Amino acid sequence: MNLRPRFALFVVALAMTALPAEAQVAMAAREAAEVLAATLGRSLGKAGTSEAAEQIARLGGREGLEILASRTLREGGEQALRKVVANAAKYGPDYLMVLKNARSPQFMAKVLDELPADAVKPAIRALGRKSTGEALEVAVETCGVKALQAEVKYQGVGSHLVESFGDDGLAAVSSVDEAATLVRHADDITRLPAAQKAGVLQLLHDDGKQMVAFMGRFVEKNPQTVLFTSAATTVILANSERLLGGDDIALDAQGNPVVVSKPGTVGRLGSTLLLPVYWLMSAISIATVAWLGLRLFFLYKHEDASFRSQWGHADTERAGRREATTSAGEEIPVEPKQDSIPRG
Repeated sequence: MNLRPRFALFVVALAMTALPAEAQVAMAAREAAEVLAATLGRSLGKAGTSEAAEQIARLGGREGLEILASRTLREGGEQALRKVVANAAKYGPDYLMVLKNARSPQFMAKVLDELPADAVKPAIRALGRKSTGEALEVAVETCGVKALQAEVKYQGVGSHLVESFGDDGLAAVSSVDEAATLVRHADDITRLPAAQKAGVLQLLHDDGKQMVAFMGRFVEKNPQTVLFTSAATTVILANSERLLGGDDIALDAQGNPVVVSKPGTVGRLGSTLLLPVYWLMSAISIATVAWLGLRLFFLYKHEDASFRSQWGHADTERAGRREATTSAGEEIPVEPKQDSIPRG
């Protein structure tokens, strides 16, 4: 039997009566409790009768369902109560338990409605955990649906990440381990003097990925040491480019924080800086070789032309003498031709 039309007709009938508002709410809440109980029974199937009874008892029985329906009606009206009934059919008793435990059932129902459909059940499970559910609810009240989305994605640390670092924190991490690394330092950063705290948060905003990587390296090498003390933070802010580029913070013999170069960092830095110089020198070398080649080519052409000019002039003089001698009747001596191969 579908109880939604029955519930809707009952609410409409109440609206048309002259009963006081409180009496109307109480009657509507009782009817809604009946509908919710029946909805839970149907959602668990034929084999779930005893389980439905257990779940209803866990919610405080019919009285607990009436209280939830009454609160929802007062906060959001009939439409809000209709939505709760519909979602109870989709998500079951855990959904109702989250609303029952919430300081504002209507607010929590609205936040859950903002999630993608595939994220609602994980969010309900996160809110239902005894260890973190209450803190998560506070985070959701403060930061809205982002805290719930982050908790689903980074279980156990997501809401704290959003509370402490907001969008910059979300942008800086891409795994649960990175989120946990950043959250680990949240309280220490909060306790810093205002100027230092602002400086650290600015680094996180400007280059969050490298900042989290630097924190992770420090924790790996110094698991019991606080990174963001006032003294260490002074060093961090003064050497941020080196630290975000791969260098690390270490403690000297007196326990003072100092910057140490990561093996290979200088070489990599030198290669990076020398690369433009290398290409510039290569271009200059190529241009110089090309210029010298052209100079040699034109010099060769000039010398060849001069050589040809000189030999041509000599041939002309010899031809002239030969012609003059022939006209005078003199016999022209013929120079003997030299063999190219000497005779033995």
